[in-house]
Amino acid sequence: MKIILNIFFSAALSLSAVTVTAQKSATAFDATKRPKNLSDTALLELVQKQTFRYFWDFAHPVSGMARERSNENFGYGSDVTTTGGTGFGVMSVIVATERKWITRDTAAKFMLKLVNFLLKADSYHGVFPHWLNGSTGKTIPFSRKDDGADLV
Repeated sequence: MKIILNIFFSAALSLSAVTVTAQKSATAFDATKRPKNLSDTALLELVQKQTFRYFWDFAHPVSGMARERSNENFGYGSDVTTTGGTGFGVMSVIVATERKWITRDTAAKFMLKLVNFLLKADSYHGVFPHWLNGSTGKTIPFSRKDDGADLV
């Protein structure tokens, strides 16, 4: 269990190292600052907190949705959001609220912003596309032969 969590923690740190937000600059990964000798409980909490920070800090400013990968680094642009990744982000907000990293009021405001955005966003018979424009809610297709309405 501890080995798996260590691998996940290292991956989470690597992901957060390439994350660039409008409010914050990129953080370089420094292996010398990696926590050592953590108990299973402490490691699990650290992984949960890093996961929450990734989705919270990297959320699209208009919609609150999770952005696709590191957008700018992969040429996606700053408005491409992912519905599947947003589900993981929602769960991290629930954990953060339960752990008191954010207040219930802050979580509720975030979720309301997200739900209000999704109420106006494109959907196909009640199903959201894989990618949405985080500012407009319009579908972003994968390619020119794709309508973007794949089921996720």
